[in-house]
Amino acid sequence: YADKFSLSVGFTDVEDIKIHDAVGVIDPDIIKTENQTTIRFKFIDRVVGRDKVNRFSVSYQTKDIAVKNGSSWEINIPQLETDKGVSDQKITLVVPSEFGSPAFITPEPDTATKNPPATNTSNSYGFEAKTLGNKAISAVFGLTQFMKFNLVYHLENTNPVRQKAEIALPPDTNYQRMIYESIQPDPEDVMVDVDGNWLAQYSLAPGEKLNINTVGVVMIDFSPRQSFISAEILQKNLLPSKYWQSNNQQIKTLASQLKTSEAIYDYVVDFLSYDYSRIQTGTERLGALSSIGQPSSAICTEFTDLFVTLNRAAGIPARELEGYAFTKNDKLRPLSLTQDVLHAWPEYFDKSRQKWIQVDPTWEDTTGGVDYFNKLDLNHFVFVIHGADPLMPLPAGAYKTEGGLNKDVKVIASDPVVIPNEDLKFEAKIKKSLWGGKLELSIKNAGMVSVTPKITIGSDPVDIIYLSKNVETIPPYG
Repeated sequence: YADKFSLSVGFTDVEDIKIHDAVGVIDPDIIKTENQTTIRFKFIDRVVGRDKVNRFSVSYQTKDIAVKNGSSWEINIPQLETDKGVSDQKITLVVPSEFGSPAFITPEPDTATKNPPATNTSNSYGFEAKTLGNKAISAVFGLTQFMKFNLVYHLENTNPVRQKAEIALPPDTNYQRMIYESIQPDPEDVMVDVDGNWLAQYSLAPGEKLNINTVGVVMIDFSPRQSFISAEILQKNLLPSKYWQSNNQQIKTLASQLKTSEAIYDYVVDFLSYDYSRIQTGTERLGALSSIGQPSSAICTEFTDLFVTLNRAAGIPARELEGYAFTKNDKLRPLSLTQDVLHAWPEYFDKSRQKWIQVDPTWEDTTGGVDYFNKLDLNHFVFVIHGADPLMPLPAGAYKTEGGLNKDVKVIASDPVVIPNEDLKFEAKIKKSLWGGKLELSIKNAGMVSVTPKITIGSDPVDIIYLSKNVETIPPYG
């Protein structure tokens, strides 16, 4: 007969565990590891004989299933252990009706009740065994997230001559919209690089130290917008590099077998294992090829590098994102501690939808199968985009002078804010010469948000000049 049982659950915050069988209450042993809790116990009731059934109950409380961040809720129920031989299961998810309808829920529930938010009741979603197939359940309530940020950058000119320096400001992406309330001191200009990063430029005198303080709000959307990218830019996101060895034969063979981004994602999640010990030691970045030889020594950069590399080898544009990812449990959703608590995750270009799609294979691995491919969440805030170069530009939190131990990244959830109006300033200069004249028109973005304007220039009388032109994105201070 079965005299004992163990159950591992994908949570670390487990309380009020209650177990009983037909005889009475059972006192369990609790073993906690980095990203799960194992409940072990011996049965009191000895059920012996063919076709006999031992019925017992395990209940517990956990805060790891539902996480509130700002105006959104994210709910994740991990899959069951694969070796338990479960023949049948039912899961019922009950949420307050004030949550409203989910922005996303997977798999599709078999049953659902929908009560209006004002009724102050609950909505339930039922999942049967056939629907589940031992998959994790994920649901997101809320379409938009707002976060306030305060990012500090430290620059120093150690040379005997005046030098130019630049910092990377978090840019707009097809998931996020930036609102810069202030950048102090003002940059001389803000340029947009080939990957869409916003590079604020400064000039430093010999020996000068400069601290730059940025304050603002980021609005993150659950659904990505269209990404109109030129063929030339997409081609650059297929090239090999130091950590993305997409031209290596072993990589190319593996990519030819996997073919799609989804198959590559599943492979990376299943093949690599997160190594929590590396967070403390801060060891060197392995890159894609080395991570294949050391699959149990991966952190977020290895999950990202392998995904990016295999996609590029399969002919799918892909790149790395680095920034801030909100987490209330750094064991289930770990961050890299290399630079002021940041995180790395990849994105690939979906040609059929004409969109960059962000995914997070690291967190799917550490949460026990929570789906971060078909949906991300509202907690990933991009600081920099690494497409042309896997290392540059540096993200906020990495700009420190020698001996600097400051905390330079502060991000908190915020109430919704109204997107400010655009504010463009124009200045025209006429340069005369013996052969005629030249008109120079400068456009300065004096507002808090980026602008992608269409500029029309006319004249009086009308036949002297007419020009209509779409201008590339001008960031704040650009």
